[in-house]
Amino acid sequence: MDFDEYNRRMQLIHDELKYIAEKTKNQAWLKSADFSNPEFVALMRRHSELTQLSANLSNWMMDQLQKNENM
Repeated sequence: MDFDEYNRRMQLIHDELKYIAEKTKNQAWLKSADFSNPEFVALMRRHSELTQLSANLSNWMMDQLQKNENM
């Protein structure tokens, strides 16, 4: 993966996180943003997956940059 691919993947993650934020905001307005709502649970699960994926990608990219610096 090169830096452009990293940026593309991070943008996709960011876009999906924005979508999740909008959905949960709407649920909050409707007072349905709680764990009795299966859609809310699914959104929170996906949010967790995406934030972990983002962290993994960032850590991987940092490792690659450090390796390149040491060459």
